Amino acid sequence: MLLAYVFLSVSFADEEIRLIEDESMQAGTYPVYLSDVDPNGNEISKVIRVTVVFPNTVQNQETNEAIDASDFKSTINTVEAMPLDELIKKSKAKAWNILTGEKVPITNFVVEKKENHIFKITFSTEKGTSTTVNAIEFQDELLPYNRAQYKIEERYELNTKVISLIILVAALAPISIGFYLVKQIDTKINETYEYIYYSSDQENK
Repeated sequence: MLLAYVFLSVSFADEEIRLIEDESMQAGTYPVYLSDVDPNGNEISKVIRVTVVFPNTVQNQETNEAIDASDFKSTINTVEAMPLDELIKKSKAKAWNILTGEKVPITNFVVEKKENHIFKITFSTEKGTSTTVNAIEFQDELLPYNRAQYKIEERYELNTKVISLIILVAALAPISIGFYLVKQIDTKINETYEYIYYSSDQENK
């Protein structure tokens, strides 16, 4: 129901509820515009703020902060070496003020190894608002950019060689066929000359 209020424009009786700005489907605190008409025909409007939460969203009423992040995947032996900004990018972590919706910096993180290639990552703000997500490492699940680029270039080079070979064969084929036909014709002519010469020689005898 909360998502319907935030992300859809709906009308119920004489009341209109709609989001002031088109926001993406992310956890956060968003302004919502409410309007109604009183019995005298006067429009009454008000802007409120609604906080959208997800499973990993944590709200801290004491600091008026909220924080959210998502579980993510990575390649083998990469999670423990990631700096804060990279972990924030991977997990889409964000923190904000639930009264104003303004962004709050995520300043701290802790990476704990749960088991082989599975990690628990805790993000927190300066005031201590925190949330925890999981990171899982997979063998060859994601190709690093340089390997992927190498494979693309390797495939392109192979395709170029194949195309060049096809063009060369297509160009040489008519010439080869022409030489073959000329040779066959020349052989037939020689055979004909030999036959005529042999026949004439037999008649003279």
